[in-house]
Amino acid sequence: MRPVMESPHSRQVIFSKAIRKYFSRVKLVIIGLLWCLKTLFHEFETKSSHTFNNKLVTFASFITFNYQQYNLNMTKTFIYLSIILAVTSCAVPCPQDKKAGEIDISTETRSFIPIGDHISPLTFVNADGVSKVFVANPKDVNAKAKIAIEILCERGDFLDKTTQIRYIEVPSVHLFYTDNEQKYTLALDVSIQSVGSKTLADTVFVDHVSAWVQKLDGQGQNGSISFSPSVRGRDINEDVIRFLQNTTDFRIIRDTTILGKKMTNIYTNTAPFEDMRVFLSKAQNIQAFTAKDGEVWVRK
Repeated sequence: MRPVMESPHSRQVIFSKAIRKYFSRVKLVIIGLLWCLKTLFHEFETKSSHTFNNKLVTFASFITFNYQQYNLNMTKTFIYLSIILAVTSCAVPCPQDKKAGEIDISTETRSFIPIGDHISPLTFVNADGVSKVFVANPKDVNAKAKIAIEILCERGDFLDKTTQIRYIEVPSVHLFYTDNEQKYTLALDVSIQSVGSKTLADTVFVDHVSAWVQKLDGQGQNGSISFSPSVRGRDINEDVIRFLQNTTDFRIIRDTTILGKKMTNIYTNTAPFEDMRVFLSKAQNIQAFTAKDGEVWVRK
C-alpha cells in the first residue's frame, strides 16, 4: 500500500509534544525522589541514627547509592542544587500554533470523493456470482490536518523541545473498507500535501488521491494507484516535479468491460511489481479489483 505523506513539520510537532509530555513526568518523579531524600536527612538530624538507618535500608532497595559515604551537609547541598537544576532546566514552552488560513480540496479533486454517504457498504461479485460486501470504518472519515508554512518559535533541547508553527488547515477524506470475511481491504484517500513549506509564498499545495487493495493471505498481495489532480501555489520547480514523480502511478482506460460491466474513464495502476490491480471511477469509488491468482471482483 502507498501511505499518505505527511508534512515534516507536523511530524516534528507531534514528536516534540510526546517527548515533552514523557520527560515532564520523569522530572516529577525525580523531584519526588529528591524530596524523599531531603525528608530522610531531616529525620536523621531530629531522631536517632538507628531510626534513620532502618529507613535508609528500605529506601536503598530503590536507590542503589550509598549516601552514608558522603558528608551530610554536602549531600543536602547536592540535593538542593539538583532540584534547582531540574526546575530551571525546563525551557518555557512555545505558545500555541497559529492558524494562517484554510485551503479546501479543489473541485476537480472533490469529484473523486464518492457521492452521497461516504461510508455506504460496497458490494462486489466474482465470475461465479459470489457476493462480497465491504464495510467502511466510520472513524476519521473526514479529518483536518495542519500544513506548516513557517516556524515561529523553537525552545528547549532534545528533552524539552517545543515548537510553534504558523499553519494552513486542510481537510482530508479517508475511506477504509474490510470485507465480511476479512480477506481483503480497500481504501480511498483524498488529501492535500505540501512541497516547500518554509513560508506561505514558497509553498505548493498538491491535492492527492490514492486508492489501493490488499489481499490478507499472508503473501502481501496488494496494488495501488495515486495521482494529483490539482497543484496550487508558486511556480512548479524541480522539487514539485520530483514530488509528483514519486507519488504518481496511474493510467486512464477510456473504455473497458470487466465481468460484463462496462466502464469508462477508469483509473488503474501500472507498476509491474504489484500483484493486484484496482480500478477507480470518479464519484463512484472503487469499481473493480483483480489478483494475480486470477480472482476478479466487480461492483454490483
